[in-house]
Amino acid sequence: MVSQQSSPARRFRGGISFAVVAVVLASLKSLSGCQALSGQLKTLPPEQLKSELVTAPAGSKPFAQGTLSPDGILTLDQFVDGVIKAGDRSDEKRSMTDRGFKSAAEVNWDAPDGTSADVFLLQFTRSDGAQDFVSGVSQATANEEKPQRPLGSLPGISGGETWTAGAVDTVGNIRQSAWFSVGNIAADVHYYTPGQPDSGGLAQLARAQQARLTGNVTTPSPLPAGTTSVAPAPGTTSAAPAPAGTTAAAAAPADQNRLLGDLVAPPAASKPWQADDQTGPSGILTLNQFAIRYAQADRQGVIDKQTTRGFQYAVRENWNTSDGQEADIVLAQFATATGAQSYTLGHQSSAGDKADAAGTYPIPNSGDTIAYDHRDLDSNGDILTESYAVIGNIAIDVSYWQPSKAVDRAVMTALLQQQYAKLLADPTVATAAKAAPALPSATP
Repeated sequence: MVSQQSSPARRFRGGISFAVVAVVLASLKSLSGCQALSGQLKTLPPEQLKSELVTAPAGSKPFAQGTLSPDGILTLDQFVDGVIKAGDRSDEKRSMTDRGFKSAAEVNWDAPDGTSADVFLLQFTRSDGAQDFVSGVSQATANEEKPQRPLGSLPGISGGETWTAGAVDTVGNIRQSAWFSVGNIAADVHYYTPGQPDSGGLAQLARAQQARLTGNVTTPSPLPAGTTSVAPAPGTTSAAPAPAGTTAAAAAPADQNRLLGDLVAPPAASKPWQADDQTGPSGILTLNQFAIRYAQADRQGVIDKQTTRGFQYAVRENWNTSDGQEADIVLAQFATATGAQSYTLGHQSSAGDKADAAGTYPIPNSGDTIAYDHRDLDSNGDILTESYAVIGNIAIDVSYWQPSKAVDRAVMTALLQQQYAKLLADPTVATAAKAAPALPSATP
C-alpha cells in the first residue's frame, strides 16, 4: 500500500514502497491473531455508491479543479493515477486488484467557514479488501509523510484511523485524514482547516459519512464544527452548527479597556491619524470598524473570515511623526488561540508574497514575530514594513511606513519587542499564552 500525497493543486497525494506496507500488514495480522473476512459481498452499482457520499455543507463550492473524473465516479486507473506517485502506480494497481477493487466515488468542497474536504468511497468485492486498504494507507501515511506523525483512533467508529499533518501546507491549512470501512466499502476522508487541526470537525465529518453508509441517511451532512462542539451520534442528523468561536460572547468592557492599555505608547510629539472612511477609527473596535481598515472593496469578505476565526474585538492606535514616518498597531482578540493563529499565519503568508527573502526577518525575543519589508514604493512614495505575531488568543498586527526606504530594522525590532513584552506582562494574556499550542510552522 502507498500513502497519499498532498499538493496545492488537489490537496491530496503521496507514495511509499508497496513492499514496506505488505510487511507491516502481515505483522499486524500475525500479532492480532485475527483472520480477515474473505467472503465476497454484494456490490453497489457505481451510481449508487456515489449517492452514499456525504452531502457538502450548505453554501460550499466544489474544488475549482473538480474531481478525478468528470462525474465523480472513478475507475481503478482514475483513482490510482490521481492520488499515487507515478513510480508506485503499477504496484498499487496490482494491490488494489488483488483486494477486489470494483469502483470508487469522490466528492469535495470548500466550505464558507474556510474548511475544505475531499472524500472518497472505495468498493471492493470483499470486506477484507476494504479493511486492508484502511490499514495499508493509514500505516503508509504515518510512516512516510514528513514530519512523521502517529496515527490516532477515530472516536465512535470501530477500527477507524486518523492522522494529522505536522505542518501547514502552502496555503496555510492543516491536512487531517480519516479512514474506516463499512462492510466492503472503505471511506477515505481528508479535511483541511486554516492554521490549526480540528479533530472534532474531522470526527463529525467521518461519523456523518459512516451514517450515510450504515443507515442510508439522505439529509445533508452537518457542517463540521470546532473541537468544542458535540458531534451528532451516528445515524442522526442536525442543523449545521456555527463555526468554532463565532458564538462566544465578546469580552466585557473592562477586558476591552485592559487590552487597550496594553498598546505601546506613541512616540513623543507624534500625532494620531485622522479617522475617516478609508482609515477607520482607533481605540476599541467592533468587527465592522476593524474591517474598514483592512478592506475597501470586500469588507463583507473580511467580516465573514474573521467571524469564522472567532473574532471578538480589536484595539488600535496609530501615529504620524514630523519626519513623515507612520505606524499602525492593531491587537485583535479571538475566542480561541486557534483563531488568532489562523489570522497570523494567513497574514504572514500574504506578506511573504510581497517581500523578498532578504526583506523578511524574525524579531528576536518576541515569540514567532516576523517582519516583512515590501519591495516597492506605495502610491505615497513610502515603503511599508508589516509584521505579525500571536500571543495566546491575541493577534499582533503592526504596519510601519517610511518615505523612500524601509524602516531601520533596529527601530522596527525595538517597537515590536516593546509591544510583545507589554502584552506578556498582562496576566490575562500571559495565562492564555501558556495554554496555547505552538504556532504551526509553515514548513516541515
